[in-house]
Amino acid sequence: MTPTIIGSDDTYTQIVPSGISMTKTGPVDALIYETITYTFEVVNTGQVDLNGVFITDALFGSGWSKDIGDLPVGARKSFTVNYTVKPSDPSPLVNTALVTGYTPYSGTVSGVAQCTVKLPGKPSWLPNATT
Repeated sequence: MTPTIIGSDDTYTQIVPSGISMTKTGPVDALIYETITYTFEVVNTGQVDLNGVFITDALFGSGWSKDIGDLPVGARKSFTVNYTVKPSDPSPLVNTALVTGYTPYSGTVSGVAQCTVKLPGKPSWLPNATT
């Protein structure tokens, strides 16, 4: 994408596009009390470096966040997080993570990623069970 230049007379401001994307992957299915691994990958898709990038994901607890730090243009960072499936988890277990970063120009960029894990062995008598 080509930057847009806005100006009049001798004053010009260059608007540089910023962007961020994230993927979150996990197993297709899992059993109750099984520990599963989610993999996150965050990519700076814009044309400006990002600062203070972090992820929040309610599945891992209220207030949970992962600090990614700075993310230069085109850079990607990956990491994994383990989660133990609880009897109270719904089937399918669907959750969404949010990534947020800041541009040098006081702007904010964000993106979301969702992952669904089926809990096929969950008995119907457990709370929140679906068939």
